Amino acid sequence: MNKIALQSPILGGDAVYSARVMLGITPPSANAAKRMNQNATTAINSVGSIYPNPAKDIAYLDYFLTEGQTAYLYFYNTMGTPVKSFTLNSQSNRFEFSTKDFKTGLYFYRIVLSNNQLLESNKLIILK
Repeated sequence: MNKIALQSPILGGDAVYSARVMLGITPPSANAAKRMNQNATTAINSVGSIYPNPAKDIAYLDYFLTEGQTAYLYFYNTMGTPVKSFTLNSQSNRFEFSTKDFKTGLYFYRIVLSNNQLLESNKLIILK
């Protein structure tokens, strides 16, 4: 259980938080979590879902990329037309973006590494 408590919540999900509570462990800093994940033998690049969903004015994406890695966040409308794109880098673990330019509706998004490997594909609802 101690190994679960020390994982990144992005990789381990809710089980990480539960293990930390049961063991009374204070979560490690973001930099310590990066070092632990870089030493792990499992996949390093990971992303969570965009939240809040539905979003109104601002949305967030928590992610982890290996050092020097770049990923791209692409948004498409329901017709598959590209709407907006953002670049994600390994220097941050959270990306905050404005949804004020988006019209109310359903959008699809994809997160792709610079080598075209798909990390995540999902939906985001915008409500105004």
